[in-house]
Amino acid sequence: MRSIDSYPKPKNSADPRFHTLFQQDFYESVILRDRKIAIEAQCVDWRSMEKANDPLFQKIIDACESKHVKDLMGFQKDWNKEVIAQFYATVHFGYLKDDRAMFWMTEGNYYRVTFAQFIRVLGLDMHDANRPKIHNQVVLPNEDMKFMYPRSETGNAGKATGLYTFYSIINRLLRNTISQRGGNPSDISLHAKNLLACFGPNGEEFSVADYIWEEIKYISENPLKICAYAPYLMELIENATKTKYQTDIKYESFRPKMPKHRREPSPHRYSEPEDNIDEEEEDGQQHHQQEAPGAQAGTGLTGSQDRSDRSGQAGQGPSSSRREKSTSPIKRLINLFVGMCKSQRDIEVEQQRQWRASKKERDSVKMMHNAMNLQPPRSPVSPSPPEVVIPSVEDRVQGYVDSGYFEQYGHIFYPDVSGPSHAPGEGVFGTYLEYFSGGGGLSHVISTFCGRSACYSLIRRCVWPPLG
Repeated sequence: MRSIDSYPKPKNSADPRFHTLFQQDFYESVILRDRKIAIEAQCVDWRSMEKANDPLFQKIIDACESKHVKDLMGFQKDWNKEVIAQFYATVHFGYLKDDRAMFWMTEGNYYRVTFAQFIRVLGLDMHDANRPKIHNQVVLPNEDMKFMYPRSETGNAGKATGLYTFYSIINRLLRNTISQRGGNPSDISLHAKNLLACFGPNGEEFSVADYIWEEIKYISENPLKICAYAPYLMELIENATKTKYQTDIKYESFRPKMPKHRREPSPHRYSEPEDNIDEEEEDGQQHHQQEAPGAQAGTGLTGSQDRSDRSGQAGQGPSSSRREKSTSPIKRLINLFVGMCKSQRDIEVEQQRQWRASKKERDSVKMMHNAMNLQPPRSPVSPSPPEVVIPSVEDRVQGYVDSGYFEQYGHIFYPDVSGPSHAPGEGVFGTYLEYFSGGGGLSHVISTFCGRSACYSLIRRCVWPPLG
């Protein structure tokens, strides 16, 4: 119903700020439900980034300037919550002659703005309307976002986690300015993926005004979305009404910090053999470490950085050590087991989040339906049941460790551990006692598998509880 033009209909709202009862109900039951009213966006403090004199910051500044968004991302405007709430409760997107237009109400008066006027209010150049429209494109698949991630992080494609430092900072800047979004900040959703891709090596220019216009339209038609773009809309409303409103929200500055360990792509990102990928992804970190004052290659708190027995070349410590850590079958087994516990918990957290969002939407529909006296009436809004506490990864792992599965099923693998008796060697791994008592005993086996006796207690607790 939000996409239907209600202004041709007679005014039937008891509140003079709104044209219809639906607008009034949407304002009271949906918009005012969130105390914030709108996302607390921030403007980018470009001056602080320039003062940092960092090459990567300068690259980001140049990229934003080349895409014609730098000035808009640095635009600072305080705003009024009531004015923004009235705008989203009454706005309708339609056409005025041959141009797109917004129609809304502020303090009981009717206003409108065409797309051409919207471009001028945002301070964009006259060519912006002719640039490609991101929302005319299909949402970018996660597969096509992998160039923004190191090879080891491509499984996170579509998320903010694991991005190269350049794209990570760009994503945070966009999310606080021209691509304001509520919800989970770890997700890069819908056309925000296409927007971020425009800052890639072969990214094309895009219409900034069209992107913001379509995002406002999407938010206004979706009752689950918190209001956004308040500073830009405040400028638009004051320009249309010729009124300076008192503000109650201050538009703060955003100063991104450069992380200590940067992820920077190699110039030959996809042209090197697979074996060299780890070294390529660490090039940026190694280069940063070599330039640090007083740093000396190959030294540290524990001596030489290169602790791998596979490499005799200095400077490959991090990647070589990472490969060495993965050579132990027992460590791989533990990593796999803990990873499964973590994945199970992530699934439960996401299912709980989706259930809350679904209930919130159902309740909103019920409240609007009943407030408008539509037939047949909907069932009343049910109270939310207490949320189930999802155990942490540590608690989940400990639960498996204490469950006694080994005592119950260990005879399948080692016939002389619990369970019915079997002939020696009948189990999958042979006789349990013979396997661990022969040769150097358990310490020898652990030393052989793990390469470090320090894993002794961990293996005893996590893999073979009966030995403790």
